[in-house]
Amino acid sequence: MIALLLAATLPLAAAPKALESQATTVAVLLDGLCPDAEWHDAKRVALDLSHELLLMHDATYAYACIRGPADEHLTLDLYLRGTREGPAVNLHASAQVGERLRGAHGWPPYEWWNHRDWYSPAMPFTGMAGEGAERSAQFATGRAREIQVGRERFGDGPWHAMFAIGGKRGADGTWQPLLFPPGAKDDVEAGWVEWRFAAD
Repeated sequence: MIALLLAATLPLAAAPKALESQATTVAVLLDGLCPDAEWHDAKRVALDLSHELLLMHDATYAYACIRGPADEHLTLDLYLRGTREGPAVNLHASAQVGERLRGAHGWPPYEWWNHRDWYSPAMPFTGMAGEGAERSAQFATGRAREIQVGRERFGDGPWHAMFAIGGKRGADGTWQPLLFPPGAKDDVEAGWVEWRFAAD
């Protein structure tokens, strides 16, 4: 028990400035499971003591998977700048999926179901709960968050990226996104991580 308490207080190693995705020949099924047999080629990065990022790619797509605790609804905002010309893009996946392009005045409001050359499954709807004003939609927990991103659209890299993972509430009940790199900001690309691709 003492060892576990000590481990919980130790900081993780400093976030790397670059990540190298590993090549794979395994077909990836976006099913919210991220099984080891399918993701055994992936580069693995500990985001904190309970979340892990996996990265791999083939000739067509780059893949990322975030694994987390069984009681969380994992959502994702992937902020990305590829090597093709064009603005940075925010790829969002939660109960809805959509993308937005950064403009001269920052990030515009989201539009839904406008995703192009990428996909991440929406959180499965499981029903309604509560009565009256408290009635709300319910979604499945315990599913990994997977995304595939077309390399033709964004170029062969290196890309620059920021991951904002939702699903965790703070002590005050508000949502507390997990950011990678830690402390990164969606409007400061200098703080994003370089996403490289090992030889196919």
